[in-house]
Amino acid sequence: MQRCLAPYRGGMPDPDTSGVLAALDAFGRCLTARDLPGTLTLMAHDADATIVPSEGVDAHRGRQAISSFLATIYDGPRTYEWRWRERWTWVRGDVASFVALGDELIHGDTPQTRVIPYCLTGTLVRRDRAWRFLLLHGSEASSPG
Repeated sequence: MQRCLAPYRGGMPDPDTSGVLAALDAFGRCLTARDLPGTLTLMAHDADATIVPSEGVDAHRGRQAISSFLATIYDGPRTYEWRWRERWTWVRGDVASFVALGDELIHGDTPQTRVIPYCLTGTLVRRDRAWRFLLLHGSEASSPG
């Protein structure tokens, strides 16, 4: 298994913004690499940490629910990759939020890679000098008709 938690090497001068974007980049690498331990490292340990995926309206709340959800995704036939066109953040002390707009590339369930418009939003909290995801919510373009 490939480890996804490589150091951030961006050029943004603000360390808070850079840290939030680095966490988002690391989450994307973990998703693509199917690195469950790495992904869980990026999540806050708070009881109300939540992932709301783009499919359906289920909320996976708490560490066990998040771990089970991600294990199901990582054990499936698809791998996912994000390519962002725009990302912006808001940082207030030890809380940050972000919006990322771009495309999700889905590999493995069909012969060709599927590309769909994708938006990811979230809230992070600073824990032990690192940004951790408290909330992630994905949304994708709805199918026509």
